[in-house]
This record gives sequence, C-alpha cells and structure tokens, in this order.
Amino acid sequence: MHHIVYITDNNYVIPTKASINSIVQSITDIEICVNVICVEVTYRNQNAIKNLASKNVKINILNFGNDSNDLGESHHYVSKAALFKFQLPEIFKNLERILYMDGDMIVSRTMIELFDFDITEYYCAAVQDMLACFMGFNKKLRHEKYFNSGMMYLNLKKNERG
Repeated sequence: MHHIVYITDNNYVIPTKASINSIVQSITDIEICVNVICVEVTYRNQNAIKNLASKNVKINILNFGNDSNDLGESHHYVSKAALFKFQLPEIFKNLERILYMDGDMIVSRTMIELFDFDITEYYCAAVQDMLACFMGFNKKLRHEKYFNSGMMYLNLKKNERG
C-alpha cells in the first residue's frame, strides 16, 4: 500500500478535503492510505475528512489536537501545522516512503508512475520551484536550487542507511 500524507489545521480543512477527494476520484488502480495530520482540527472536520474514504483510498487521521509540537509555536511565515513537515520521518518511522502533499494540490490522474519512481539512493524527489528562483529566494538562502516543499516523495529509510 502506498502512503500519502497531509498536514492540516482547521483553517485549511476545505482545500485538504478537495485534494483528498481528487485522489479518491482519480485512483482506481492502486491502494492508497491517506494519512492526515490534524493540528487543532475539530472532530466534526476530522469526520468529514474520514468520510472521503473509498474502496481504494483508506483515510487515517492522526490527531495532534491542541498540543504544540517540539518546534514551538507558529512563526511569522508558517503555521504550527506546517512545522510538522520537519517531523514526518519521526512520525512515520515505520514506513519506507511517503508522498507528502499540501492541501492545495489536485490530482487529475493515476499516481502509479510516481510511486514506481526509484528514490532508493535519494532522500527526496521534489520539483525545482522556478518562480522562487526567478524571484531570488534561492540566492537569499545561498542555495543554487530551491524546491517546492508542497509535494515531496520522501525516502524515510535513507537516513537510517546514511
């Protein structure tokens, strides 16, 4: 089974539901487990997310309630929920690979080719963010390439192998 991970708070439930629904509508050829890390999400909204499950798409809610994570309170530019991206390898240490997606992503066709992509020797597969590079964010951060962290195929076992 392939695993997709979302992180949402109560403010981002609607786009996250739309993204998950696009997976449910597009995936008919493989089994997917959608793991949703909920940070300060009401039980009503958690149930609305769970109700999107289908024959091929299982939905697993990880409720982090109102607890603050180890990375502290929200920062000026990102929410507390967004900081959970840094904890994905720890949260999903029992999995080899996950596809992380922001809630504003829409899936329009099967994802089987993506899951077949071999990332054994890499920590992550991501797409370069050309707009960020064009605007000079990469230079401000002193990195030649800047990638879009809204969709990352993560090899969680690479850290263990070195």
